[in-house]
Amino acid sequence: MLGASNRRGKATKVTRQRQFRRLCDDLVTPVARVETFPVSCKVHRPMSSEATTEPAPVPFGDILSRVVAWARRDPIAAFLLLASAGVLIYFFGFYKVFASGAESTAQWAWSGWNEENDQEHCVFIVPIIAFLFWYHRAQLMEAVKAPSGRGLFFVIGGVVMFVLAARCLQPRFAIVALPLLVYGAAEHLGGRAFARVFIFPCLLMLFMVPIGGIIQGTVTLQLLCSKAVGAACGLLGIHVTIVGTTIIVDGHAFEVAGGCSGIRSLMAMTMLAALYVHFALRGAWRQLTVFAGSVVFALFGNIARLFTVVLVAKWWDPKIAGGLYHDYSAPESTRNWPHPKSITRAITRTAIPRKVKKNRSARSPMTTKRLAILFAVLLAGLGSVYLLPHQLGFQPVGITLELPKMVGGWYGRDLDVSQRERDVLGKETEFARKAYRNGIGYEIVASIVLSGQDMNTSIHRPERCMPAQGYTIIDKRSVPVPLAERGVLHATRLQNVRNVPSEVGGPTSLYNVTYYWFVGHTDATGSHLWRTWLDIKDRLVHGYNQRWAYITIAAQIPPGAEHDPRAERQIDDWMKDFITQLLPKIQKDTVVES
Repeated sequence: MLGASNRRGKATKVTRQRQFRRLCDDLVTPVARVETFPVSCKVHRPMSSEATTEPAPVPFGDILSRVVAWARRDPIAAFLLLASAGVLIYFFGFYKVFASGAESTAQWAWSGWNEENDQEHCVFIVPIIAFLFWYHRAQLMEAVKAPSGRGLFFVIGGVVMFVLAARCLQPRFAIVALPLLVYGAAEHLGGRAFARVFIFPCLLMLFMVPIGGIIQGTVTLQLLCSKAVGAACGLLGIHVTIVGTTIIVDGHAFEVAGGCSGIRSLMAMTMLAALYVHFALRGAWRQLTVFAGSVVFALFGNIARLFTVVLVAKWWDPKIAGGLYHDYSAPESTRNWPHPKSITRAITRTAIPRKVKKNRSARSPMTTKRLAILFAVLLAGLGSVYLLPHQLGFQPVGITLELPKMVGGWYGRDLDVSQRERDVLGKETEFARKAYRNGIGYEIVASIVLSGQDMNTSIHRPERCMPAQGYTIIDKRSVPVPLAERGVLHATRLQNVRNVPSEVGGPTSLYNVTYYWFVGHTDATGSHLWRTWLDIKDRLVHGYNQRWAYITIAAQIPPGAEHDPRAERQIDDWMKDFITQLLPKIQKDTVVES
């Protein structure tokens, strides 16, 4: 009986435990059936290492140790990298093909960064580029290394551009080839993410091209600024006299210099704007907007500054306006430039960290195979310039290098060519120059300069020569000159002025009118840019040099008649008639206007 009761007690206990479990299940089940709703939240800190800000700067010693370790680990790859760099340094720094074989690309560029071209600031570009690479050193080291074959196309494009420069004797093409080679090599070896750091430094290299000698935009910009200031003064009722690029206020003359309102100001402002948008702005549209606005600001800012100079001269003191105020109101004045260390600190403070994608598993070192391909392409491509002919064949000259003694009613006498002019121009350059007088004693100077093999050293246009002689170009335009049985010659007409001291006291203005044009074997043109294009085409396509001649006809406007339109028209008629009679005597029938 006792055993039976114990069994009944255990069964009852098990039953109660089962009932308790069911009760617990009933209590838990409704909680599990509660509906859930999505909740959005912001993550203020990166939850993954896939996107992080730019890493901390890497010390120079760390970089050096990594490079040495890589060179020891793969000496062949290190040798090929140094050899590729050596090829670039040799052909751009030591291969002399320009300026009649006297200058390399680097030497020619250095000589072109001068006051005449208004590009002295270009000497700072190479140090700035070196700083950019140093500043982004951590980004270069942490970027994904995925070599891309597309970079080889940029390298080949740079090689072709350099060969064209050597073939056509156009050193500006060689300078443009350098950023193509550098960027292409970076993408070929490291991939697009690695080469992206090279984009801005390579674009900055384009500012190294001396363009002042090509476009001569300084004269046009100076004239635009002086005319705009004259118009602004007219709106306020301030009487000023505008003579070309000279603004005369109450007898005090202010010259609109090329450094203030020409290529130098425009190029310097745009280069500084490019540096600013690179460091301080993000987004392509923001960068392009600010950069484009810098061009407008450079122009209108200079006009506003010149206008305030006139106001200070009118209502205060002309000496202060042309001295203290002029010097310290210039935004490009070197007196106002901060110290380079402060510029560096400002850049570092304003620079916004870039986001860099880290993917160490995808990183791969520069392979020996790719370095060997790069070295072979650079050596074979740039070395092909040695296969080019050293001198192209000359076509027969299109003019007779001997000016006649008489041209209609004008009698000529020989003029000497200065030794300095012979030294500046190429050694193969030839000259002919005479001064012609008519029956009333008026004089016209005719000059022929026949180029040698290199046009860049043999021919300098009046836009470059006249300012060196103290003249200011106040007008430039193309003028048609009718020729009997030869059609029409479109020559370029310049009007120039130079202030010289007089015996009475105060400066005296001398006015000059110059006509010029270029004559080749079969072509004649008054445009320097068109002549350059024809020369490139002939050298590249036909394999010959036209050996261009540069003809100028110049005359002085008599003092006192410079503001008389009838006197100026009379001189123009004399000069056009002189050209009509001179041309058949010196220009061959094979020449037609292009």
